Amino acid sequence: KELQIIGAGFGRTGTISLREALHELGFGPCYHMIEVLKHREHIDFWSKVGNEPEQVDFNEVFADYRSTLDFPACSFYKEIYKQNPNAKVILTVRDFDNWYTSAMNTIYPGCHMVWGPAKWILSQKHMQMTHETIWNYIFEGRFTDKEFVRKKFNEHIEDVKATIPEDKLLVYSVKEGWKPLCEFLEVPVPNIPFPHLNNTQDFKQRLESYKHLILATNIIA
Repeated sequence: KELQIIGAGFGRTGTISLREALHELGFGPCYHMIEVLKHREHIDFWSKVGNEPEQVDFNEVFADYRSTLDFPACSFYKEIYKQNPNAKVILTVRDFDNWYTSAMNTIYPGCHMVWGPAKWILSQKHMQMTHETIWNYIFEGRFTDKEFVRKKFNEHIEDVKATIPEDKLLVYSVKEGWKPLCEFLEVPVPNIPFPHLNNTQDFKQRLESYKHLILATNIIA
């Protein structure tokens, strides 16, 4: 499959909802962090990308996909676009303060909460990969510094706008629904509601389940 859509927006900007929308519009399968969790062999690939993004062939992981969204791929949208110059790029955006609060309540603690023997038994390589492709790569290990992160967040948006040709780029909020997305992709608007998935409360419930798994693993170990 040829990669047709590259997502340049960070996680927690509506990427799960957009993933479902792209599947509905015929641009699936879509590569998302979910796929990394499904295909553990991809973790080594992304760790390598974090060290030398210009030297890797992204078709190693994208060969069976038509679109990408979310971390870790969005961290390397430039390199992916260079290898897929015919693709269109979607930059999902969100109010910074709302995004930062959401990230601090979901994906950031989710990547830092493992302790004790569970750190090595459950997902040590995955956590290392997220540091190499997100927390250190983009935010320089300073994600708890809100104003520094605000600067990086806004710089990323401007960088995407400056890098991708205007006719290939959609700056998009999932609150806008189907119309601008379908116009950009030149497909009909579906006669179903736009999906809105994976809010903060849903994510936090999954984190609670993961905490119990960590505790149980440490007790057994």
